[in-house]
Amino acid sequence: RTPSGNLRKTWTREWRRWALSRDLGDALSNRALEMEFGAVERLEREAAGLAAAVAEEAGRPRWRPYVDALVRLKGVDVQTAFLACAEFGDFSRFRSGRAVSRWIGCTASESSSGEADRRGPITKEGSSRLRRALVEGAASMPRRNGRPKRVRPGHEVSPAVEEMAAAANERLRRRYERLRGAGKHANVARVAVVSEMARWIWAIGLQVQRELAAA
Repeated sequence: RTPSGNLRKTWTREWRRWALSRDLGDALSNRALEMEFGAVERLEREAAGLAAAVAEEAGRPRWRPYVDALVRLKGVDVQTAFLACAEFGDFSRFRSGRAVSRWIGCTASESSSGEADRRGPITKEGSSRLRRALVEGAASMPRRNGRPKRVRPGHEVSPAVEEMAAAANERLRRRYERLRGAGKHANVARVAVVSEMARWIWAIGLQVQRELAAA
């Protein structure tokens, strides 16, 4: 672990150098190891290129006000913010936060038999790409604290958006802690947080739309 208590990344440069320096006992095995690492490095370069292309597009006037606002949410990076903008399209097309939760597929499925109603797993309907990105972003929930997210220089947002994002970050953190404290499995708590996070994304998107319309 790092001095701060976080898990160290396993695929560091030092670890790769160490792994490639191992002798597996025969030339063929050593060659296979080199090829495996080469394939991983090619995929990493491709992923970095795609991330750079998304960041460039996200900086265009059409997207930048929304992306700058949404990345104020913890667990949301530029790529996820851009994906949210693309998937939501027009934020005003949703009339309620509940409709957003249904669209993101994080509401519990229901089945009825006679007078009995049973709740099952989440529906997983709607935008699977955004739901998956938000669930992955929520993996950092156990390590979050009350400190505000650092502002990227040159990407400041309005006081209203800043206030909304701060409220969202604090509420989501506390909700996760309450669910875990009540004995809920970590994955269940994460999905519940993602359902509410999607609503905050919608609310912040609407706020940005209003600010742009009034400008």
